[in-house]
Formats: sequence, structure tokens, C-alpha cells
Amino acid sequence: MFVRSSRCVSFAAACIAVLSMPAHSSAAGAGLQPGAWLIESRVRELDAPGVPALLAKTLARPTTVRHCLTAEEAAQGPERLLSAGRSGCRYTKLHLQDGKLDASFQCPGDTHAEMTGVYTQTSFRALNRLRTGASVAVVAEVTARRHGDCG
Repeated sequence: MFVRSSRCVSFAAACIAVLSMPAHSSAAGAGLQPGAWLIESRVRELDAPGVPALLAKTLARPTTVRHCLTAEEAAQGPERLLSAGRSGCRYTKLHLQDGKLDASFQCPGDTHAEMTGVYTQTSFRALNRLRTGASVAVVAEVTARRHGDCG
């Protein structure tokens, strides 16, 4: 079970990957700016029958990740970054326009994820819905902001 739920943390990286690609945006240069990013992921809902209460409580704690988004990564787009993370996920839908995000992923193990949110060049906020087969459903909120240069 924990392995399946760890995909929520990977989803934070997917958010950065999706939003780093300016080619799908309606305005030139509207992708995320390269630099140091602080990303927080928080599980809002967890429907996982049979999961011990302690594990569910642990998963509900916010997770903070620091990520250095290089100019090269920002230019490569989301598919490249997801494959580099070995997630095995592929997009079934990807729309970025006017600061709004709407994306869907299909992942190995009958895992499906949807992401909706808003973004600027220096921040984003997304709600992620992850379903693994018929038994596990997770809703997580991911917020991030650029906080300077890498280094």
C-alpha cells in the first residue's frame, strides 16, 4: 500500500514537469521559470480500505520537497521529466492555457491521475486525484513557489 501512496510525492514532480513546458501555453514564456522551487504536497482525502490508521495519519502529513528546475529541464517539457523520474506514466490529456492547468495521466498498475490547478511563472497550486484500481483513492493538494536561483 505504501508504495502505491508514494505516487502522491511523485505527483509533485509531475506538476513541475507539466508546468515547465511553455509550448502548450497561450502566451510566450508562460512556463515555469528555472530556479529553486519549494513544493508542498498535502493529502486531503484518502480512501484506502484496510490501511492501518497510523499509516493513514502519516500519509496525511504535508511533504515538502526542494527542486532545482534547470533551464534545460524547463525547455524539455513534461514527458521528458516524467520518464527521467521513471514513473512510467503517460499523458492522456494535457491542457495549459491562460494560467490554468488540466491534465490526466495513466500510470502502471491500473493507476489513473487527474490534475487541475492554476499557475504563474513563479508559483502554482494544483489539486490531484489519484485512483489505483478500484480500491485506493487519494486527493492531494500541491502548492509550489520559486524561491530564488539554484545553488
